[in-house]
Amino acid sequence: MASELNMSQQNYSRLEQDSTDLSYKRLEQIAEILKVKIEDIAGFDDQVVFNNFNSSVKNQIGYSSGISEEVKALYDEQLLAKDKIIALLEEKIKGLEEKK
Repeated sequence: MASELNMSQQNYSRLEQDSTDLSYKRLEQIAEILKVKIEDIAGFDDQVVFNNFNSSVKNQIGYSSGISEEVKALYDEQLLAKDKIIALLEEKIKGLEEKK
């Protein structure tokens, strides 16, 4: 991210750690790089976006309405990939247990 913003890693770290103020222009650049709206960055709350809650069906993820459809799709894709890996590993474990 630092290189895409034409700044040193050290200065970018300062932005991340709130050691320096973030200008609106820099915020626009970051939003453009991430392909999200400025409001998505400014209003980001990981407690809302990644809020796990239990339901009678399964664990589900609650999304904030401020997250772009592209980000939701990428997140859902990653969850699906994780589920496939878990299923594959469960099958391997089952096969190993049957060999005992």
